[in-house]
Amino acid sequence: TLTDPVRLRALLETCRKSGIAASADGYEEDVFSVAAPVFNSGDAVCGAVAVAAPDSRRRQAAEASMREAVRQAAAAITRALGGAPGAADAPGPLARARNGRAEQALI
Repeated sequence: TLTDPVRLRALLETCRKSGIAASADGYEEDVFSVAAPVFNSGDAVCGAVAVAAPDSRRRQAAEASMREAVRQAAAAITRALGGAPGAADAPGPLARARNGRAEQALI
């Protein structure tokens, strides 16, 4: 678990820019996961889509596919909820703090 404030801020900034949060061996040993936020019609984060898999079987190509699948699923749910186009389907959706609520997606 990441507890150093400087490293945590850097990780949050990376997540904001990419729109994806990823974790390897953080809470559970040998677990890799990726997640993307879901926005509602008020552009507030109302949930997330996440996928987890054994870290020992992770390959770079599979990781890229997981990231894209999670991003696309979050974007589809956002659209179904009436979320703003681009809130979850544009590259780096968290780089734009949507009504000051982007931090919620990462905590």
